[in-house]
Amino acid sequence: MKYFAITNLIFIFSLSVSANAGLMKIGSITAVLTSQKTAEIQIDSGAGVQTIENVIIGNKQNNCDVKVTKQTAKIILVDLSSCSDNSHYAINSEAYIYSEDYSDKEPIQQSAPPQQAEVPPTTEKNEFTNLGAGFRLNNSLKFEDVQAISGSTVEGSDVEYESDSAAFFIDLNHINARQNSWGWMGGLSYWNVKWDKVKAFGSTISNNTTESSILNGYGSLVYRFNDGFLQFGFNLSSISTKNSPFLEVSKGSLGAQLGGGVFINKNLMLAIESKVITYSSVTYWQGSDSLTAKEPGFYSGLNLGLYFTFN
Repeated sequence: MKYFAITNLIFIFSLSVSANAGLMKIGSITAVLTSQKTAEIQIDSGAGVQTIENVIIGNKQNNCDVKVTKQTAKIILVDLSSCSDNSHYAINSEAYIYSEDYSDKEPIQQSAPPQQAEVPPTTEKNEFTNLGAGFRLNNSLKFEDVQAISGSTVEGSDVEYESDSAAFFIDLNHINARQNSWGWMGGLSYWNVKWDKVKAFGSTISNNTTESSILNGYGSLVYRFNDGFLQFGFNLSSISTKNSPFLEVSKGSLGAQLGGGVFINKNLMLAIESKVITYSSVTYWQGSDSLTAKEPGFYSGLNLGLYFTFN
């Protein structure tokens, strides 16, 4: 009888040791919602992350087997309805699983953090150097209140020069402006214009041979859009005229321009511009005769050009 009792005690102890030896700690309770019979278990970092169906909470001697209701990579939620002793699910109570069950489960794939879309390196050009050529249209030069004196006779009139043909120009400029913002541009243009007609003092000279060569430097304020720009600014010219005594002594003064452009592609730009060149006041003397412009003359025209843009 004594031998039988000792044998039973040894058998029960071995079962307890065997059962406890199969438990593996995976974490501990961090929160309990008593009203919802739910507990939150924080998984230990070294426990690994696998699919779990049941958890043992409490300790190895006094515990309760509960069902997992939700599982993420780091958190397990369990149903406490099967636990009659609330000491099993106190805060910081340990959580275990049977190691043989644990090893049979597939690991939970922890979702990778969302990847941010790669931002491609900016290819936007903020500066452009452009070499272009084109035609200057509607060329007209007008002096107001020109006074002619011949002996004792004084007569006043407007004097207007006109060109029947477009003037070919070449232009080199540089633009510095970011998209949808303000910037600047500057450049240098050259062209030659033939004044075919002169209107003055009630008559028109149609076979006029007066020519002007213009070297024009300019600067503008620019507002750039995605595929184009607007510009306005001022210019100053060096003027050389031949075959006209009245204009040969003229000098350039401050003028202005207004225009815009469109980038056809990364290498081509189309530009249009209304530009006014100023001829300073001039006087012509020949003996007792004189011709005097009391006010500056304004030379207007429309520039239309195609430009090659350097990368």
